[in-house]
Amino acid sequence: MSSGTGLPALDNTMGALFLGVIFAMGLWGAGTVQMYYYYDTYGKDELWIKMVVFSVWIFDTVHQGLITHSCYIYLITEYGNPLFLATLEKTLMIMVFFTACICFIVQTFFTMRIWRLSHKSVYLTGAVYIFVLTQLVSTLVYFGTAIHFKLFAELLAIKNLTRSINVVNAIADAVGIQVGGAARPRASAHWLRARAARSRAHRLGSASPRLTGPRLAGPRSRFTRAPLAHHPRSLSEPPRFTVPR
Repeated sequence: MSSGTGLPALDNTMGALFLGVIFAMGLWGAGTVQMYYYYDTYGKDELWIKMVVFSVWIFDTVHQGLITHSCYIYLITEYGNPLFLATLEKTLMIMVFFTACICFIVQTFFTMRIWRLSHKSVYLTGAVYIFVLTQLVSTLVYFGTAIHFKLFAELLAIKNLTRSINVVNAIADAVGIQVGGAARPRASAHWLRARAARSRAHRLGSASPRLTGPRLAGPRSRFTRAPLAHHPRSLSEPPRFTVPR
């Protein structure tokens, strides 16, 4: 169906782009607030982590500017020119490059967390990072091929590559979630065992009965035991002592 001005209906094409830009702008605003909260709350983090956060925000800002520019070109600058709707704007393809950069940085950071939680397991970390690298390479190949295209119709020539990228993205996310979920209980169990061992050693060292006082001869010999210290439930609660009978 065409509009009253003779232009084709744009609801399922440029209308979808327009709504996507609005939704993406809201997410960019939420990410900006989160970045401010991070720097305000975790100011003692290492410098490289702060640089990672800032880099992701910079790339996301550029990404948002590119898709906003594309939407403006299609709907404002070329308004009333239906032939231009078939043209592939360069900023859309440049956006693909920054998308690859953002995904690579975020997923690499997530893989580092898996590396630490899994106690530096090469197999678990490598299984995830293979898909991360595959996604990066395939997206860069897509960008290098499509950057020279002039029309949307030319993208049909690399539709199989597009599907491959989507499949790799889905597998990378699924494997990352599964491996991350498997690594966390393992790390938690190790932490709990270590904490239990420390508590047991501390209890045996400080709360075990100590023999004091003179030893009496004969069958009725007895020892005087020192008070047992009960550890406080919190740092603000003073220790309590009881004397066993």
